[in-house]
Amino acid sequence: DDRLAGGTGRVFDWATIPEWSRRVRLFLAGGLAPENVATAVERVRPFAVDASSRLERSPGIKDEARLRSFFAALARVREE
Repeated sequence: DDRLAGGTGRVFDWATIPEWSRRVRLFLAGGLAPENVATAVERVRPFAVDASSRLERSPGIKDEARLRSFFAALARVREE
């Protein structure tokens, strides 16, 4: 939706990313959270990820437990 700004927490449909994107430095964003970041990274293999709103306790306030879970999920994918 062109009217929506970033930070909506809506999950992006990773299946729409073409295979050739693995050859470029792709930054993946769109509803990334501790519960789905590992799957997203495994499917897309991005250069980097961008996450914000789904790691917040309230707008602008990060949730430490969710941050720890998010980075733990990323570390597990990296080890594979």
